[in-house]
Amino acid sequence: MTDVRFPVVQEYIDAHSEEFAGELQTLIRLPSVSTSGEGIRECAEYLVSKLQRIGLESQLLETTGNPLVLGSLESRPGAPTLLITTHYDVQPAGPADDWDHPPYEAHRTGDTIWGRGASDAKGPVTAVISAVESVIGSGIPLDLNLKVLLDGEEEIGSPSMPEALERYGHLLQADAVVTFDGNSMADGRPIINFGGGGLLYLQLETRTARSDIHPNRGALVPNAAWRLIWALASLKSVDEEITIEGFSDNLSPVSDADRALLKSHVWNDEVEREPLGAFSFLPGRGGKRGPEALHLMPIVGVSGIQSGYVGEGVGAVLPAYARAMLYIGLRDKQTPNEIEAKIRHHFDRQGFGDVSITVLGSTEPSFHPSDSALASLVVDTVRDALEVAPVVYPRGHWYGRQGSWIGARIGAVAAQISIVAPAQPNDHGPNEFIPLDYLFRSIRYISRVIVGSEQLPMVNH
Repeated sequence: MTDVRFPVVQEYIDAHSEEFAGELQTLIRLPSVSTSGEGIRECAEYLVSKLQRIGLESQLLETTGNPLVLGSLESRPGAPTLLITTHYDVQPAGPADDWDHPPYEAHRTGDTIWGRGASDAKGPVTAVISAVESVIGSGIPLDLNLKVLLDGEEEIGSPSMPEALERYGHLLQADAVVTFDGNSMADGRPIINFGGGGLLYLQLETRTARSDIHPNRGALVPNAAWRLIWALASLKSVDEEITIEGFSDNLSPVSDADRALLKSHVWNDEVEREPLGAFSFLPGRGGKRGPEALHLMPIVGVSGIQSGYVGEGVGAVLPAYARAMLYIGLRDKQTPNEIEAKIRHHFDRQGFGDVSITVLGSTEPSFHPSDSALASLVVDTVRDALEVAPVVYPRGHWYGRQGSWIGARIGAVAAQISIVAPAQPNDHGPNEFIPLDYLFRSIRYISRVIVGSEQLPMVNH
């Protein structure tokens, strides 16, 4: 049944839509590049003041890196608590000449706004804050405690988030977490998932001599390139099965609910493969198994190899040193520390104790039930607010420390909704944009999720 409060909130949204568009332009004009730190603090301080102006208690949460922004609205002690997250940092703009308009000008053409962060993620930030403002500004009664958390490091993997949770976890306690980030389907349908993968990025190195040697000594002296190639080859069989002992120990069988979601999607190998420019899929990974492979299966991949002479012409040497970058996509209950230890044990057992391992980056996977009360709320609200069915996956194929990751650590159920950005908004590239109808529909949707969260069960009280 339609909540009688929704039309009141919708009237507020309609009356202030141009103000919301202007707010997005203001945010785009505040660079917040986490890679370099450009404008991060100025943008964060602006967001603190903005949350205060719409009626939330707000503050900067200092971290070992870029600050978090937290806003809170308490209805009453004991009411359900919803935590909404997204991120205010953006990718570097890149060469200015690649843009049709300056990246921080926030140029508007008709009903489209252009600029760095328009879709990723100044658009989601604006949608979240505008939805909260619309619920508060419309004056409707709300029996819900609300928190808004904005990350300043998502684009660089949120390296400060683990320490921040230890330090500020008491401020972030909630019964449910929703994140707004990511792109919609090509036909405009929002995408919803309930978790994501983890990452373990390793540097592998081996050295067999002080420096490269004449190749004529190749029958006598070990070749570092071969040592590393053999070590890498020991991690997988030729039919792409991972051969690391115990690698799958913490992978659970696919649940009936998750399998049903995966089977509900139409999968076409050609449609999925062609935009990638790939010549084929792995054996047995296409067809009906495609969605499961994409969203639930772990990855062991070589990102790059460096050794010896690779220049023009003949440069015959016996390489003394070899290095490779290894990308491990983690799933389910796998952890970076566990898998690193298993790879070390594997190399030692296979006779590659000379191959060193250095961790360059890591995040943990996260997962939440796809049949929870929160899942029902965010899925059903798409149908109510947009009159379309969302595309729902049990897990996303992304990784990062966003709402799902946070929810797993504070004991709250979580969901990620990709509704604000269109399918290909040039995020991370030049001429990033957002159509305003995507922004406005998101404000409408998020406001309904906020109101509907009054009925969520309390798990952290």
